[in-house]
Amino acid sequence: MSTYVRGASNKVFPSIQDAFEQAGGASDTLSLVIKIINRSLKPEAGLLNFE
Repeated sequence: MSTYVRGASNKVFPSIQDAFEQAGGASDTLSLVIKIINRSLKPEAGLLNFE
């Protein structure tokens, strides 16, 4: 499973949880790899990039 999420930090982790639930939940054996892309962002932007 691969997903790309970009958004405010309070929406990123719920989006990942929703993706897991849509893929079958905890009963399935899933591998999740999250790569955090470190970019220079203004602190007030509050954006995280996951790919």
